[in-house]
Amino acid sequence: MYCTNCGYENKSNSKFCKRCGSPLDTEEVMEKSSEEIVIIEEKSKREYPPPPVQVESDAPTFERTHSSGNAAPVTQTYSYEPEQPMLTEYGGYWRRMAALLIDTIIICGIAMIPAIFIFVILDLVVGTRQADRFIDSFNFEILMYAIFLVISVIYFTIQESSVYQASFGKRLLKLLVTDQDGERLTRKAALIRSLGKIISAAILWIGVLMIAFSERKQGLHDRIAKTFVYHIDESHNQK
Repeated sequence: MYCTNCGYENKSNSKFCKRCGSPLDTEEVMEKSSEEIVIIEEKSKREYPPPPVQVESDAPTFERTHSSGNAAPVTQTYSYEPEQPMLTEYGGYWRRMAALLIDTIIICGIAMIPAIFIFVILDLVVGTRQADRFIDSFNFEILMYAIFLVISVIYFTIQESSVYQASFGKRLLKLLVTDQDGERLTRKAALIRSLGKIISAAILWIGVLMIAFSERKQGLHDRIAKTFVYHIDESHNQK
């Protein structure tokens, strides 16, 4: 315990300073010591901030090797995350219909692959005549419609839950799908939205037509999945 008058170090149980005889105020010394400890802790917090938290990201990554002179080459990993666009307006009805038309053409092209495969298998197994009869039948139309629906669900679920948050058609027309908090869709939310599109189309496309009359441009499938479609403001990104 130090004397506050002369600075001499005394024993902890001493009541008077051995050098100058001044009384030692134990409570005062303790208070000063605690205050010094608090000041030191606050100073250390300012001088040594906590390490940054590393946030895991599933954004696409790529590696690049750097080399200079005789030094060994160094490989570094970089991640690509698209710049977050300014979301200022909802995607309009006609813009979204144009995007849907583009996506439908792409899905039809993908659906032709299993259709050709089925025809080849039938031709080899039952002959050309029986294969032609099956293709002209109503059962083949039902099969193709089922294949189209399955491909559509997979197509929209994967793309709208990706880092781009949009299908190919939406990306071409500058549209972006988010949840109600403006964040990227989870796979579950994207799947619910994709299945909701089937319901929107099954009721005479009334669920899709709701987009035109909704204040926030939500179709029935958007309401089911609690999602929004925005038109990307590119002018903000160019600034």
